Order: sequence, then C-alpha cells, then structure tokens
Amino acid sequence: TTASRRRRPRLGRRVEGRPVSVVVEETDRHDLEGCSPQWMETLLKSRAVEVLFSGVERTERLDDGQVYLYFPKMDIGPYTSQVRMTCKIVQERANRADVQVLAINPGLMKDGAIEYLKEFEELLEAKTEIQLRWQDDGRGKLRIYQQALQRFKYYMPNWFPIPDSVTEALLRTFISQAMRAGHEEVFRTLQKEAETA
Repeated sequence: TTASRRRRPRLGRRVEGRPVSVVVEETDRHDLEGCSPQWMETLLKSRAVEVLFSGVERTERLDDGQVYLYFPKMDIGPYTSQVRMTCKIVQERANRADVQVLAINPGLMKDGAIEYLKEFEELLEAKTEIQLRWQDDGRGKLRIYQQALQRFKYYMPNWFPIPDSVTEALLRTFISQAMRAGHEEVFRTLQKEAETA
C-alpha cells in the first residue's frame, strides 16, 4: 500500500468545533507513444520532482530527501495565503512511484513574508495517497495510471454559520478539481519530456 502519514490532533490538546469529513479519489489513464517503462524509470530517477510537481508555484529540496511544495498564493479578503506541502518521493518498486505527503501547512503574509502555521494538525486530520504506475501496452505505447486518494477531517468552528453539508460539497469540488488539474499537468510534462527524448 502507498505509504502515508496521518496527522492527528496531539494528545492533551482539545480540538474545538464540528468535524467535517471529505473523501475524494481520482484515477486517470493516459498513453504515451513510443515510450518504454525503462524510459519512464530513468526519467523519474533523475527528474522526479520536476515531473511530478510541475504544477506548483515552486519547489524546495531539503537535505533529508524531502521536498517543500509551494502552491500559488491566494488573496482572501485583506489577507494573502499560501499552502506549503511537505512530500517525499518513493521509488522502491518497478514501474511505480509513490508520493508520501508528510505535512500540509497553510501560511499567511506577515511583514512581507509568508508565515506558515506549524500546529495545523490541531485543526485538520489528513491522509493523502498519490501513486503513479506505468506499463507497456504491447502496441508501442506506455500506459500511465495516476491515482490520488485524499481523506480530510476538518474541525469547523462552532460559530461558523455555513451548514456542514455545504462545506463538504465545496471542499469535495475543490479537491476533485485540484486532483484532476494535477494529473493533467503531470501528463503534459511527460508528453513534453517524450517529445524531447
């Protein structure tokens, strides 16, 4: 199974609010002409970060093999926000790459710089599984499968006036759209790599 790490509220700290749970799964399949499993294996061993995370604003490699992903900034009223995700790419099996999502930290602009919230797990439990698989289809094409599973439990403040069912629908729509956009961006990047190979 895909390795992942679940964020839970720390013991001894009471989380206030109504739990809102969302589960979203997206699977896509694409074919690449004239590419082999060996080509894909070599590409990801050398440039996995650039291929798998091409849709983010920028990436930052850490010394321990982890990667910070910085998503595009968003303006929410008078505030500027940005989400930083901590990931690790695992290629331990043939014809497969898994992405471990280790942390999700939202941030707000403060004094000209984004300050990331380190205790976000007090408000959010998240489990993310991302998997990329590929195989030769026997007709000169490389068949690529992208699968993403996202489980969220967010603790909505008790005073928040919007019904939980509306919040769940909005979150599910947003997450599904983000997953599909991510899959499409990965395939576009792979197409470009194949054209220049």
